[in-house]
Amino acid sequence: MHITDKQKDVFKEVINIRVGESAGILNELLNTHISLQVPDIKIFSYNDMEKEMAGLLEKKLSAVWMEFSGPVTGITSLIFPPEDASKLIDLILNNVGEAEDPDSVRIGILSEVGNIILNSVVGSLGDLFNERILFTLPAYFEDTLRRFIASSKLDRDLIILLADSRFYIKEHMIEGEIIVLIGMDGFESLIDAMETSFGFLNFRG
Repeated sequence: MHITDKQKDVFKEVINIRVGESAGILNELLNTHISLQVPDIKIFSYNDMEKEMAGLLEKKLSAVWMEFSGPVTGITSLIFPPEDASKLIDLILNNVGEAEDPDSVRIGILSEVGNIILNSVVGSLGDLFNERILFTLPAYFEDTLRRFIASSKLDRDLIILLADSRFYIKEHMIEGEIIVLIGMDGFESLIDAMETSFGFLNFRG
């Protein structure tokens, strides 16, 4: 499926607006200034995964994921390389105090951060449909991205949206990725909804 630059630009803009709102929620929750940006996104089919995600598929990652359903169904995940996940946790703990159970706190912090950000991503998809999208509670995993995608319940006829995510906390930058997996039919519906909202941009051209 051909994805136009205009379609990618609108996805990026809608996601950035919602992710910016989630950064404000994190600021209040953690009592520290956090800014979050999504500078670039890729949209590609499952068949192009090897090419578009080379170097990322076999890395062990720390991640939070959730399923969503409604006018479109899929899975979204916030993933970090272990070193960036540790840096994020350390910066947050420096602000809230030491932990008695480091492993439990690590999972708890990443799950809460992921919950807030992934809620915003799912919300951005709902904005395009002008409908509410339902989602499950977040779950934490540590594994390779390849195994995560392979374990999903979605058919292999799917579209992958890969969005760079950059956290800025106390002058430190932490990099991760936001991933959205959507079936091809659902993605077509998403494009149709986008055309309805922004048809003057001639998305399919």
